[in-house]
Amino acid sequence: MNHKEEIAERNRIYSHSEIGRRKTMIFAWKSRGLIGNHNKIYDYYLKIDKCQECDCDFGVKGDGTLTFKCMDHCHKTGLFRNVICATCNFARR
Repeated sequence: MNHKEEIAERNRIYSHSEIGRRKTMIFAWKSRGLIGNHNKIYDYYLKIDKCQECDCDFGVKGDGTLTFKCMDHCHKTGLFRNVICATCNFARR
């Protein structure tokens, strides 16, 4: 295995680890303007299993249902509101 392959393998393993998933998700939230205690919000996000708007069970992104989790926040203030499904998130736009 060459050096580039070793780095790619380490990155793949890290991105599938709990700390890697957490950091990737928080980075995405920050880049979209979410402010607050990101670790606390992430822990809350993991506990939610139903949309806090329509009460549907969350699906998996890519399953064709638009029921995957979305982080709802105010785009003016950056403050977290709740965890909703993609359908409800798109309806808010």
